[in-house]
Amino acid sequence: MDFQLILTFVVVVGLIIGLIKDIAPASALFFVSISILFLGNVISPQDVLSGFSNDQIAVVILLLIIGNVINQTSIVPTIFDRIFKGSKTYKSFLLRLTIASSSMSAFLNNTPLVAMLIPYVYKWGINNKVSPSKLLIPLSYATIAGGMITLVGTSTNLIINGLAKEEGLRSLGMFEFAAAGITVAILVVVYMLTIGAKLLPDNKDVLTSVNENSKEYTIETELVKGGKLIGKNIENAGLRNLRGLFLIEIIRSGERLTPVSPEEILQESDKLIFAGNISTVTDLIHTDNGLRIPVEKDFNQSTDLDIVECVLANNSTLKGRKVKNSNFRSNFDASIVAIHRNGQRIEGKLGDVELSSGDVLLLAIGSDFYKRLEENSDLYIISKEKRRAELPKWKSILIVTMFVAAIALAGLDLFSLFKSSLIIMASLFLFKISSFKDIKRGLDIELVLVLGFSIALGKAIKASGAADLLATNIIDVFKQTGIVGIMFGIWLMTNILTAFMSNAAAAAIAFPIAVSLAHQMGVDPIPFVFCVAFGASLEFSTPIGYQTNMMIYGPGGYKFMDYVRVGVPLNLAAGFIAVIILAFQFHLI
Repeated sequence: MDFQLILTFVVVVGLIIGLIKDIAPASALFFVSISILFLGNVISPQDVLSGFSNDQIAVVILLLIIGNVINQTSIVPTIFDRIFKGSKTYKSFLLRLTIASSSMSAFLNNTPLVAMLIPYVYKWGINNKVSPSKLLIPLSYATIAGGMITLVGTSTNLIINGLAKEEGLRSLGMFEFAAAGITVAILVVVYMLTIGAKLLPDNKDVLTSVNENSKEYTIETELVKGGKLIGKNIENAGLRNLRGLFLIEIIRSGERLTPVSPEEILQESDKLIFAGNISTVTDLIHTDNGLRIPVEKDFNQSTDLDIVECVLANNSTLKGRKVKNSNFRSNFDASIVAIHRNGQRIEGKLGDVELSSGDVLLLAIGSDFYKRLEENSDLYIISKEKRRAELPKWKSILIVTMFVAAIALAGLDLFSLFKSSLIIMASLFLFKISSFKDIKRGLDIELVLVLGFSIALGKAIKASGAADLLATNIIDVFKQTGIVGIMFGIWLMTNILTAFMSNAAAAAIAFPIAVSLAHQMGVDPIPFVFCVAFGASLEFSTPIGYQTNMMIYGPGGYKFMDYVRVGVPLNLAAGFIAVIILAFQFHLI
């Protein structure tokens, strides 16, 4: 092996390990990897920057922005209100939920779609005595499958289309995904109504679970100066045998006192760490005893706190930061009251807790909370429906009509999606539907960097010879199974990668290998490219394999093995069906 080949293998393996272990943001890992490959003369400056001039990457960014604007309209919520109206049984609601969400996600980005539906689904489950854990995985899986029906259904498809154009291949058709995508979507609906419904866990919803299990939420309180409890022991202060609440520890002058003795004397500025029922804590702080939740002074605790329940997003900028270093109050006009982490015991002051994706946070919110949340994608509300700053009706109709027209024209090859997206963007400003400030806050810089660098990574894997070497080995392993077996091998390779990293990263690594494999076999690369697309997106077996899986992780009270148990059979069935249909579609069998 020559130096460039060895360097590429080392860098790619290091990137995969870094992404799996989440040692740094994906954009930073990609940047370091691309920099090393550039310094090692594997790729040129033009290769490094090529992704940022790729029109398909631009389309991804434009469509995400347009999708955010569409989410400000009342049209999508109105559609779901009418679809779900009258659903009183679990199976009836589940059928409508999976069909509607998969259909909508064929044209709308599934992340904001799921974010919008989580509180709706959660609320329906509570009102109808159905555990949200029986509904949220089906919601995520249906949107994942629905995203594979069209070219614009998921950003991964557009990324792969961009990779294909960089390679000199033809563009992928708008509805070329439909045959396999619709079949897989139907499979997901049927599976979740039958086998999946039996495999799904029947967890109590988070708030009910907290009331019954005193070790699920961690809540910090403090004794303020002059409080009536100061000088009393725990027994006399009435802090033993509380309803649904347990005093875990006291933090005094930086030292932890645990377990807490009934004879322990309370002192001014003591931090009392409870676990359990937030409503009991609220009752305690409303009495005149000097016990307070340590939120900022401008939150009025003499009246009922406005408590909102949120989940920390997988790509949140808060992930890995301690609460006290997160500037949470200034960013959100809210203060963290309690943290739930799927049954894990959280010890110490909340300020010292390192936040993790999937954490459920109870927030005491100020009047500006909802407005600031509109400008941020770190949190998703799950306990109540997010207030929407809806556009005027005529603007809503205009933007949705233009979007539908853009999809139709692109599907008929009459107008490029890139040009249509630019026209829509110009119209947003012309008709004052959106502003540059709105665009800026809706732009995911992390995603933009990963998308741009993914193109350069693919070029490096090809230029170094790594793609040819890996393709040769894949042919050796799967050659006895014929071309369909090799296609399944490509799908499986991509799917295993995407189970532990972002879809874009998995696609960037698998794409040049698949194209090299096709060239070595002397066949059209396009069917293999589609196998990469389906392998990169159809990931049901882990919570980290897809953004929407992580979004519902905390609200559903799921464990990692819930995804494995429910998702692995579906993964294999979906992959097998997709490969067979693609083989027929491209006349390979």
